[in-house]
This record gives sequence, C-alpha cells and structure tokens, in this order.
Amino acid sequence: MTPYSSLSMMSKKISVRIVFFLFFMILGWSCKKEIKNYTSGNRDASIFPDYINVVIPPNIAPLNFIINEKGNRYRVEIYSKNGEKMRIESSSPKIEIPEKKWHQLLDQNKRNPLFVDIYVKDRQWKKFRSIRDSIVDEKIDDYMVYRMVHAVYTYSRQIEVCQRDLGSFSESVLFDNASVDYACVNCHSFPQNDPSKMVMHVRKEHPGSVIYHSGKLEKVNTRTPFTMSGGVYPSWSPDGNYIAFAVLKMVPVFTSRKNKIIDLADQASDLVVYDVRKNQMTTSPSVSTYSRENMPFWSPDGKWIYYINAPEAKKGDLESLLHQKYDLMRISFDAASNRWGTPDTLLSSKQAGMSITFPQISPDGNYLVFTGTDYGYFTIYHQNSDLYILDLATREYRKMDVNSDCAESYHSWSSNSRWIVFSSKRLDKTYTRPFFAYVDQYGRSFKPFLLPQKDPEYYEELMANYNRPELVTGKVNLSELDLRDFIYKNDAKSVGFDPSVSVDALSGATKMVKKP
Repeated sequence: MTPYSSLSMMSKKISVRIVFFLFFMILGWSCKKEIKNYTSGNRDASIFPDYINVVIPPNIAPLNFIINEKGNRYRVEIYSKNGEKMRIESSSPKIEIPEKKWHQLLDQNKRNPLFVDIYVKDRQWKKFRSIRDSIVDEKIDDYMVYRMVHAVYTYSRQIEVCQRDLGSFSESVLFDNASVDYACVNCHSFPQNDPSKMVMHVRKEHPGSVIYHSGKLEKVNTRTPFTMSGGVYPSWSPDGNYIAFAVLKMVPVFTSRKNKIIDLADQASDLVVYDVRKNQMTTSPSVSTYSRENMPFWSPDGKWIYYINAPEAKKGDLESLLHQKYDLMRISFDAASNRWGTPDTLLSSKQAGMSITFPQISPDGNYLVFTGTDYGYFTIYHQNSDLYILDLATREYRKMDVNSDCAESYHSWSSNSRWIVFSSKRLDKTYTRPFFAYVDQYGRSFKPFLLPQKDPEYYEELMANYNRPELVTGKVNLSELDLRDFIYKNDAKSVGFDPSVSVDALSGATKMVKKP
C-alpha cells in the first residue's frame, strides 16, 4: 500500500465521521424545533411527583418527574420570562432536567412564573395544559438533615442519619447504626439552623447524648439520679449554650382503632435544661409536676421555652394515659440566672378542640407551627393529624394550606422563616416523605412539593421513612467514620444536677427531697 492510498483511506474515514457528525447535529437541531402539529388536551398531564402549581425556591434541585401518560415519545419544554428555553425529548417517560441549565433558569427568573409544557406522542403529538409554577427569591436553607428509619411500626434495626444538599442530588450518611451494633439513634437537633452545633441521642448500645459544638464531640449521660430518663426531644438555646430536653416514660400501645394500629403513650414527662459548658442539668417546680410537660422548643430571642402539657395519667387508666389532649404552653427562663417564670397557656386543647404537639417557632419570632390531632402527641401514627400556624402577636391560629387526608407530622423552619419542611404520609399512607412549603410574611402557606430525586421513581421503591427533617444553612462538618469511632469507643460522662434546685418527686423527673 502506497502512502497515497493510506492518505486516501484516512480521508474517507474523516469524511464518514464528518457525515455522521453533521447527521447527529441535524438530528439534534431537529429535536429542538418547535412541535407544530399536535392536538391540545384541556387538562394537566398526569405526572409524579406532583409539581403542578407549586412555589419553589431559586436554589432547589431540578424537579425531575415521570409522565404517566401513554406514549412512545415525550417532549418537555421548560421556560420563563428570561433565559433560554430548555427542551428535553426522550423515548422514556422519565424526565431528568440538566442541573446547570435548571439553576441558570431559576436564578434569572426570581419572582417570575416557571412554565412546563408537556408533549406526548402515541400516534401523533398531544400537548397538555401548561404547568405554571412560581419562583420566589427567598432561598431555602442549603441542607436538610434527616433520619432514615427502615420500619413501619415500632422496631427498626436499620437507621441512618443523613444530610442532603437541597440544591443538588448529593447526599451523605452522618451515622449508620449498623456500624455500632445497631444502636438506636434519634432526636438530632441544631440551634437556629446552625450545622456547627448538633445533638443526637444514642440508645441501647453505646448510649449517650452526642453533642457536637466548638469543633469537638462529647458524649454525656443525661440521665441523672434525679431524672427518670435521658434527655429526649432536644431544643437548643439560640446562643448554643443550653439544651432543653424532655425526660419521660413512654410506652408503645397497640390499638384496635382503624388507621391507628399502634400509638405511643406518654406515662410521665417533665422538662429539664442542660448547661453545655457546666455539664449540669437543672429544672423547676413549674415544669416538673404531676402533669405531663413535653416537647420543649426555645424561642429565637432566648427568653421563652415553649412546650406542651397534658394532665397526669392515672395509673392503670388507659383512657387517661393514651387519649388525653395537650395544651400549648410557654414559660420564661433566664438561663444565666437560672430564673424561671410562671407557665402561660397560649392555646388550650379545650379551646382548640384538639391535642397540640411539635411547637416550632419561625426564626423571626412571628409564627409558631404546631401539629394538631385528636389526642396524644406522637402524631406519626395519627392519620388525621394536620399542621396549624399561630400568630404569636395576636395568638390567632388557623389550619395551614399544606395538609392532606393523611398524617402530617414533624416540621422545621428555614433560617429565613420563609420555608418549612414537614413529614407526610400522603403518597401511600404508610411511609413518611419530606415535603417543602413556602410561607409568606403574612403566614400564608402554599401548595407543598416533594423533595426532588434524580430518579423520580426513587420513592416507589423506597421502603423506609424520612424522619425528623431539619433544615440547616450548610453541611455538617463531620465524617461518618469519625462519628462512628467516637460513639463506639467513648463512654458517656456523667452529668451533674443543679444543687440549688429543690423539687418534690412529683412525676419522677426530679427525685430530690425538699430541703428544710
């Protein structure tokens, strides 16, 4: 073969490549052309998740979805007032939106509507009614920390504490209980959405409350000779120096009620405050009584501890144990001087006609969101539980426009007081999933949307619960390995109890005898 014939063959190969290149360019160009011949359907396309007429933040991950309409070709066009229209065409009904283009479009169109046009081709193209979402300019916090519980009723062997970047599909595991002999872990909490401080409670194996602050880890035994249990349901003071806990005795109860196979009964409960710097617990006669004080939440100004309260459970009386209703309370507390005020009832269960639980105050101090249910406080098992919002200035409250006919439960606020995330069983009435909703300055809430996933079929295959979703402003700077090793290798140190406190052993929270 001569050099000239070699060159000729090379030239032919290059020509073939150019032809193929031009062919695919033309094909790609043709895919981006407008579809002109189609029939119009006067209805919304059936899609999952339901991202129709929702309000979204400008920093959320792409809202990927599945088109549940019969067809062999699918076209989606996403556009707004500014920027380039996105066109996605596929033989699959799964629509995965390019992250970079999505974020560019949202960033250019704050306070503008976002339109999504869906075309489906069976024998011919059909266009559905345009979806109109709204982009606001208030961002949601960058991360969500949650507990993944692989259980339906009471027992879960597998639990992880995870964190998810809400602007992408990146997530990581903070703690996997399989690595520490399947210890139970619960109640992670942060002060004012600050990821640099965290507390979570480990039970059964390697027990203790794990506290992360000032760049270091501690494990403390929050159960003292004067408290009936370790601390649960924590809430940090805004300065990060104190943590309010409930101490309690609770028991799972199986019932014969429809849609309530199991419930959780609060036998006795009281409030305590832990001083992180002094490693000392304290309480007050006002929040350690025969009544059941539970679910503390510190106000953003640090002056109040909000909580719920139910009458004493009578021994051997299941009705009083399980079916009592809780009032919404608060008490002033000056942590520096250890001075408690007088309990104040903000909303009684009698006035509201329901039991009140999970009080969470917006960081701007204007609104309190709580869960309302027919009785008790552990609403994850109550199908009729709903979210309510209370104006702290007027004490007026109303049901939020985010509820469904299934259980809505634990919720938390974003740091700018414009977003909430909450747990809901609305997808299948069995597993909890995280939903986000915009709340404007007047306390009005808007249609919620499901946490987006790269694969929109993810939730259909996931047999686990998203539990206690907490919004934080950044990534928790802890590695799974470091947290595992710390929990596994370290025993919990003892906590002191404030010697100046003198309280009767009314409910069992404090077992000190009254001083003369």
